Amino acid sequence: MRKLLMISLLYAALPASACGLDGAIDNPFVTRYPGSFGVAVVTQSATASGTLPALPEADDEALHERLEARLDDLRSRLERRGLSGSFSLLVVESSHWARFQARGKQVRIESHSAPSVDEPVLLTSEPALAALLDGSLSSDAALQLGLLRWSGKPNPDVSKALPLALADRAETCCTVGQLALHANRSADMAGHPVVSPSGE
Repeated sequence: MRKLLMISLLYAALPASACGLDGAIDNPFVTRYPGSFGVAVVTQSATASGTLPALPEADDEALHERLEARLDDLRSRLERRGLSGSFSLLVVESSHWARFQARGKQVRIESHSAPSVDEPVLLTSEPALAALLDGSLSSDAALQLGLLRWSGKPNPDVSKALPLALADRAETCCTVGQLALHANRSADMAGHPVVSPSGE
């Protein structure tokens, strides 16, 4: 009862108009899927303290393209690491579902696909996913901090493949080019200076 009261007070104290890119919890969905509320709260706290970089604001189209580029980056890494089986990923602040499924040597993504009852579910936020993919946050640290959380039916093969995939930062022209394009577009719309992929 005391724990429930503390969570309710914390929820009430957080700004309802917080930006979704900062791990906002004003989206009712994040309180419905088990564990997603906690990921949203931890993300917002981490971005507010500067522990986790907040993502630049942008219009809906740019936000969608940026997230899809990151998810495809993860897909290609999982493919290189030989993912076996499937799992669903929920980006909590946008309620975006993506299902990763291995088919032979390929890994495919099904966006907006609800998870199967017999597979694992990975909960995270886009700021956390961005940090995981760029190497500034390890999967172990993300799990310990609550920025990454497994739910659903456990699958040891999947849980072992994910850290390897996240640590695999082999650059491909398409992945790097796409992420730089979307990052620059988002920064430009937010009024920040645009930089080249090389940082110049």
